[in-house]
Amino acid sequence: MLQTSSKTLNHFSLTTMKTEKEFSKFAKPRLDQFWTIESFESGGNQSTPDWYLVHPTMGYSIWIELKIVKNGKIEFQPGQCKWLEQHENNGGVAFVLLLSPNESGGEDVVGLFPASESRWLSVANVKGKEELAHLLSLSVATPLPLSSSVLWENLSRVLGRACLWADQQRESIKLALKG
Repeated sequence: MLQTSSKTLNHFSLTTMKTEKEFSKFAKPRLDQFWTIESFESGGNQSTPDWYLVHPTMGYSIWIELKIVKNGKIEFQPGQCKWLEQHENNGGVAFVLLLSPNESGGEDVVGLFPASESRWLSVANVKGKEELAHLLSLSVATPLPLSSSVLWENLSRVLGRACLWADQQRESIKLALKG
């Protein structure tokens, strides 16, 4: 088991999970039971999202950018918001998986946001509890604590539904163009 600071990855707090890489090491094996995940976190193009997911039976594919709220901010690398928005505008499916560490010792919470919200997330100021609660209320998946036994299954369902919806939209466009 990976050791960070004085705690293990079984229970993270703000004092231990400080990087997207640590978040990835915690989250990937939990979501990997539902999706095949390829990591792009190191090297390569700075704007490429962290994960490429493929559903093993349905063939759906999704890009995921991992982010952590730090000091009330959500920092994106140059070009990341543009990449995510362009991918979504061209019929692809992409999301931002956001970890919000609880600074007062409570549970860390995970939210999921569509790529189209990335630019808004990049300028969000979530220093107060009210701002953070509002931000998490906009998540497309019910924000749940990292320790929740249903978090990763719920995220997997939402991702699958998003892919199905995107497929239906593409088919509607094809039919309209033929018409």
